[in-house]
Amino acid sequence: PGQFSIDQTTQGAFTGVLAIGTSEEAITFTDIGTLGWLTMHNLDTTNYVDWGPDSGGSMVAVGRMTANEVAVFRLKPGITLRLQANTASCKVLFKCYND
Repeated sequence: PGQFSIDQTTQGAFTGVLAIGTSEEAITFTDIGTLGWLTMHNLDTTNYVDWGPDSGGSMVAVGRMTANEVAVFRLKPGITLRLQANTASCKVLFKCYND
């Protein structure tokens, strides 16, 4: 706990805060050749955000970040990640590392 080590074939990362609305949104990680580890932090103090892979243009929700919660996992290369806020737009901090 508290430490996170990543081996990268090619160095690179995307970091940014995105406003996630109440409609599903596909997330694009610029400057990443091959998707690797992803950390997401829901910065909202009230609302939750659902997340999951794209399936035919819509999200298959497999996770939820409640207010101020963090999710950390490795993305499968080539996957499209989608997010949707519950009641109001939520700011989410993303850090995606090149594999």
